Amino acid sequence: TSAAETIRAEYERTVRSHADTLDQLNTAVAIFDTEEKLRFFNQAFQKLWGLDSGFLLSAPSNTLLLDRLRLEGRIAEQPEWRRWKENLLSAYR
Repeated sequence: TSAAETIRAEYERTVRSHADTLDQLNTAVAIFDTEEKLRFFNQAFQKLWGLDSGFLLSAPSNTLLLDRLRLEGRIAEQPEWRRWKENLLSAYR
């Protein structure tokens, strides 16, 4: 094996280990990338929001996730939904 393959294998083991650790938490964890796509979620997150794993594994955008939670009545209705959502998503900018 090359040094690059060894490093990649170690990296993948580390990522799996971190994911396993986060999945053991009772605290909901979701990680979005810079494109606002869901890249990781733990079981507590899935349970908290009652979302099916197929949807979550499809790497939905944070916008799509919020819209789905709103549509299913899982988050409180906001008087100015668009403004509230844009303010929340401004953290990416």
